[in-house]
Amino acid sequence: MLLFEIRDTKKIDIFTTIFSNMKEFTETMNISMDSEKMIIQGMDKSHVLLHDLEFAKEWFDEYGVDGDTLDFGLNSETVNKILNFRAKDQLIRVLCKSVDSENINFEFLNTDDNSKEFNKYLETGKIVIEFDLMNIPPVDYNSTITIGIKRFKALMNDLAKMGKKISFKCIEDKCSISTTSVNIDIEKKNVIDYKLDGAPIDLSFSLELLQTICKVEKLCNEVQVKLSEVAPILVQYNIGDEDDETREQLKIHFHLAPFEEDDEENE
Repeated sequence: MLLFEIRDTKKIDIFTTIFSNMKEFTETMNISMDSEKMIIQGMDKSHVLLHDLEFAKEWFDEYGVDGDTLDFGLNSETVNKILNFRAKDQLIRVLCKSVDSENINFEFLNTDDNSKEFNKYLETGKIVIEFDLMNIPPVDYNSTITIGIKRFKALMNDLAKMGKKISFKCIEDKCSISTTSVNIDIEKKNVIDYKLDGAPIDLSFSLELLQTICKVEKLCNEVQVKLSEVAPILVQYNIGDEDDETREQLKIHFHLAPFEEDDEENE
């Protein structure tokens, strides 16, 4: 049974960037596929960082799940090793013999009949998913910062030199971010966009985990950082331009729970 096939070069780059880096976020990828979409979720070892990815069936060049929902887990490190077998210009095809099959098959096939590359066929075992996929309810975020991903990554890396915790204090005209000994004011003129709707925000998070979120910066040019007093911080990767129909076909979200002030290990 064909699960999906990707032939488009740009989409292959996005796919390999995502899946090659999943080992940075979680040991096990929990995957659910139905006739409309593929959802991938996973949590870090401390269970405070959740990645939530959703691929609409239209994002793939071919999508073959049209019956029962298929739920399975894959080892992130193993998938990274498998993807390293793919040569440039080879398409990606992922298959499963049946819903009850214990294995997932990866095929890397030449798109040029004159290519001297070898077609490659790899197999890895499914593993029991670690938790039920979470249905994340919509949140009305108080504050949204839209910023270039490279600037955001550089900022997180610089601040991490001076502490392990980052605090966001958002008011109407700016958001101040700080560690123990550094304070930086982010105003609307400094970023692509800054908004605050409702009450001011005062929240703290792990800098190390925000750095980890930035490791897939090659995916796009900008991210949105969304804050609310009643929900984890959301870092949303915006793939493609606003008028690009594929933006709605691929959602990449990272949810990070607030830093616990009494967690002495992170102080």
